[in-house]
Amino acid sequence: MTDPHAQAQPDPHIPADEETLRRRLGELNDDMRLALPGVQVLFGFLLTLPFSARFAVLNDGFERGAYLSAFISAAASSIFLIAPSVLHRLYHELHDPGGLQSLFRVSARLAVTGTILLAVSMAAVVFMVMDVFYRRSTAAITAAAIAALIIWVWFSYPIVRRMRG
Repeated sequence: MTDPHAQAQPDPHIPADEETLRRRLGELNDDMRLALPGVQVLFGFLLTLPFSARFAVLNDGFERGAYLSAFISAAASSIFLIAPSVLHRLYHELHDPGGLQSLFRVSARLAVTGTILLAVSMAAVVFMVMDVFYRRSTAAITAAAIAALIIWVWFSYPIVRRMRG
């Protein structure tokens, strides 16, 4: 049983000094500014798709499921990737002097979640496009390959590199 009055141990991945935290939060917000245009273009494409004549051909439940996965995950990705900037702004407006470490922790998690949702959306869109031109098995293999590439480049490689170094 843990003591409710005991102080929480500091997270070694979160800088303790305020200046470093502010710099790292700024870097995180800059990173999100780079990711957001891609998410917004993808989301815009997905928003227009139901209004095209070709979309009516998607009568297969699997194709519609892929579209729904891509659409919802792109929308959710946008929400999660925008959230750190909104929280950062609210932090400054509310003048919360003790919440900087918490803000960094939450913002980093939101950014990673948004990136994972972006990966889901990208893989689903690849599946949808490939399914139009090729067999479903080819579309599934291609989407799985894209998902594996994203997992390796965005997540696994940095973790493996860190563990080695």
